Amino acid sequence: MKIFQYLLFVALFAFSTQTFAQEKSGRSKYYSIKTANGTAHIGKLISQDEEKIILDTEKMGEVSIPKYVIEEMEEVKKDKKGNLPEIKQDNEFATRYFYTTNGFSIPQGDVHATFSGISFDVQVGVTDRITAGIQSSYYGVPIIGTIKYSIPFNEKVNFAVGALLGTGSWVLPDFSLALPFAAVTYGDRRNNVNFSVGYGATFMGGEGVADNMLISFGAALSGKTRFSLIFDSMLVPGFTNENLGTSGLIIPGFKLRSRKKARAFQFGFGVGVFDGILVPLPLPFFRYLQKF
Repeated sequence: MKIFQYLLFVALFAFSTQTFAQEKSGRSKYYSIKTANGTAHIGKLISQDEEKIILDTEKMGEVSIPKYVIEEMEEVKKDKKGNLPEIKQDNEFATRYFYTTNGFSIPQGDVHATFSGISFDVQVGVTDRITAGIQSSYYGVPIIGTIKYSIPFNEKVNFAVGALLGTGSWVLPDFSLALPFAAVTYGDRRNNVNFSVGYGATFMGGEGVADNMLISFGAALSGKTRFSLIFDSMLVPGFTNENLGTSGLIIPGFKLRSRKKARAFQFGFGVGVFDGILVPLPLPFFRYLQKF
């Protein structure tokens, strides 16, 4: 009996030691994970099960990543100074064209700011699926809040639903607008095409003034270079706007990303659409993008 008890004790001790060693080894492993929408994370593996993986990242703390959105996962090592490799996104500024958005999301914790000659746009990655932000002119009229929920369907298709809610601010406090929308994007963060549709309405003193459908076609083509061709558009279809026909704005242009810093420049020319007729606009569109 004593021999049996001794052997049982040794077996339990060996099992517990091995389990502890495995857990300790698992906690010391670091992984780089890339999701289907192009978001990348690097951190220490905390746990995983059949549905998700939890990483402890230096920037955002613990991040839960559903397994069905994981495209790539590989173990990484710290360098001699104890630093992990730098996170490399496919394209930091892939969530917008010139003005319209798409199905991609900003990584959790990142802040993207865009500045033009008369306005600014700041977007924050609240989670890996939720992006929220604010748009306005430099004098605060109008002020528009934005919210978007991205839904990665597979490695090539991403959906999004969201809304823009705005006010005339201090100049027109009684004015407000609302534009719920949906978007579907095909491709990756470098090369993609997008179609969006929304229905906007404007109000004055709580009473409806105008409402119309708004559609958008967008595209990006960059391959693996820092230079991208960009196409954007915002159109009111003629069948919803009998007085003016199909009207809106088309912007072809390009984007150049900085080599070392998280910033980019966009330049394009506008083409107005009035009752289906294309009219070149004399003013160029210039935008500066910065990641914080």
